[in-house]
Amino acid sequence: MGKIKFKPLFLIYVFLCMYFGWYNQIFYYVITVVLHEYGHHYMARKLGYETQGIIFNVYGAGLNSSAIYKRKDDIIVSLAGPIVNLLLIVLIVCFWWVLPSSYLFTLEFLKSNLAVMIFNLIPIYPLDGGRVVVALFGQKFKKEKILKVNKMLCLILGIVCCIGFVVSIFYYVNFSFIFIGVFLILNSIDVNKNLYFEKSSAFVKGDKELEVKIFKVNSLEKKKLLKYIRSDYYSMFLCEKHNKFILKSEEDILSLD
Repeated sequence: MGKIKFKPLFLIYVFLCMYFGWYNQIFYYVITVVLHEYGHHYMARKLGYETQGIIFNVYGAGLNSSAIYKRKDDIIVSLAGPIVNLLLIVLIVCFWWVLPSSYLFTLEFLKSNLAVMIFNLIPIYPLDGGRVVVALFGQKFKKEKILKVNKMLCLILGIVCCIGFVVSIFYYVNFSFIFIGVFLILNSIDVNKNLYFEKSSAFVKGDKELEVKIFKVNSLEKKKLLKYIRSDYYSMFLCEKHNKFILKSEEDILSLD
C-alpha cells in the first residue's frame, strides 16, 4: 500500500491523548484511519490510479497521491473509505452476538469507525462527502465556485467548532472540537485547493530523463507555484483565463518578478 508517514504536528495529538490517558483512542483511531484509507487505496488501484501511501497530520489523514480521477471514479474512490468503516461496524456488532464478552474491547473500535465514517461524509471538500458533491455538481457548476462556497462553509463551521472547544473547557474538555476546527479553518484559507496534478510524460533535459508534471492552476503567481518546482521532475503550468489556456514552463515561472 505504500509508506505511512506521520507529520510532526501529529505528535501533538498523540501527546495530548497520552497525557489524558486516552491510549485506546489513539490506537483505535490510527488503525481505523489506516483501514479507511486502505479502502480508498484499494479502489483507486483497482480503477488504475497510483497512490504512494498515507500521511497523518494533526487535523486528519489522507492518501499521498497526485492522481486526478474521472468524475465517476472520484465518487467510487471517495465512498470506498466510509464503506470500509460501515462494514467494520456491522462486523463488530455481529461479533458481539457470537461472543458478547468482545463488547468490552471492541466498543472503542466501533466508536472510532463510526466517528471517522460520519466525519468523512460531511459534504465539505476535501472530505469524502465533499469530493462526492464536487464530482456530482462539477459539470453543472464551475469547480471554482463550488470551492469558494466550500471555503466559506469551512471557515464558519471551523469557528463554531473552536467556540465549542472553549465552551467545553468549563464542562468536559473535548479536543475533537479544536482538531476539527483547525482542520476546517486551514482548509478555508488554503488557496491552492484547486491546483492539482494533471498528467505526466517523459522529458529529456541534457543527459537526464525527467518526468513532466503538468499542473492546472488558477493563477501564475510565482510565490504560489515555487513549491511545485523540484529537481526530480519537470514542471509545467496550465492556466485558464478568459476562456483561453496559457501554458507556462518552470523557466517562465522562475523568470517572473
